[in-house]
Amino acid sequence: MKIFEYNEAKQVAVCGDIHGAFETMVFKTCVQYGMTDTLVIVAGDCGFGFERPNHYINLYNGLAGRLKKANNWIVFVRGNHDDPSYFQEEKICYERFRCVPDYSVIQACGLDILCVGGGVSIDRLARQREDARYIRKETASYWADEMPVFDEDKIKEAHALDTDALKRSLNEYFTLNKDESIDQSKVYLPHMAAGLGLKVAMNENFVLSVDWAMALNKQDNAKWANFYIKMGYLF
Repeated sequence: MKIFEYNEAKQVAVCGDIHGAFETMVFKTCVQYGMTDTLVIVAGDCGFGFERPNHYINLYNGLAGRLKKANNWIVFVRGNHDDPSYFQEEKICYERFRCVPDYSVIQACGLDILCVGGGVSIDRLARQREDARYIRKETASYWADEMPVFDEDKIKEAHALDTDALKRSLNEYFTLNKDESIDQSKVYLPHMAAGLGLKVAMNENFVLSVDWAMALNKQDNAKWANFYIKMGYLF
């Protein structure tokens, strides 16, 4: 477990899914929103791995001055649309711009923030086909080891959590193997849903829509309450 301290930070902001828009994010935080003395944590889908490593190094060199002037820091946690090696190997590890490995702890503003990344790509088949079609050096658009990894020992090292409760929580959404890892073969099974809809044309301009839908898989938070009424205007 690694600990990263940001003692100078006066506030912490969390965002996600920037998908490679590093310059936009730095501009918004440092200029448009005028944020200073701020630690920004990007919680997944940062966009690492779609370009060659030098691309990100050059990006940082162009952004470092603005980050230093505002006294801001950016920490990246891996998502499913990221190359895990950038995080586990800390390929980007500048003072104000770094990727952190899973189960790192960030200390800032009196907080201990445990960082565990990963996810499941619903567009994985299309990305796998794209990667198979084009031979790329040092880049890809899908990584098979995208899933989050449950490591009980590292969690206990980070904090005295109730790991039994955590396992029960995981079991509500995933099928666990005997070694308590997530059964990835069942994660990728088709997810089913059902629904009904009624459309009523009130006149030539207005349509009333009444819809109900329900997810049938526990990973999708299956409930009966997904109901809404909408009125649309046609012109």
